[in-house]
Amino acid sequence: MRKFLGTITLLMLLFVMIGLARGWISFSTGAEDQKTSLEVTIDKENLKEDAKKLKNKVKEFSSQISSRSSETSDDAQGLVLPLEGQ
Repeated sequence: MRKFLGTITLLMLLFVMIGLARGWISFSTGAEDQKTSLEVTIDKENLKEDAKKLKNKVKEFSSQISSRSSETSDDAQGLVLPLEGQ
């Protein structure tokens, strides 16, 4: 259970770090009298845009891989050896 919670914590920390770098998450502070406030803002539109871009790149990459594999399978040459015991 401890490893699971550690993994979840690391994944959340990684998401926050990437979110800060990509502009998905921002923090702001304020102070009034003796009180300090911390505000966390999540830019959902920016996050959705980046997710859409990633999805398109993955589709493009997978189509490139499948087209390359079909090209190479037609041209595949080599020596076929029988399995032992058959």
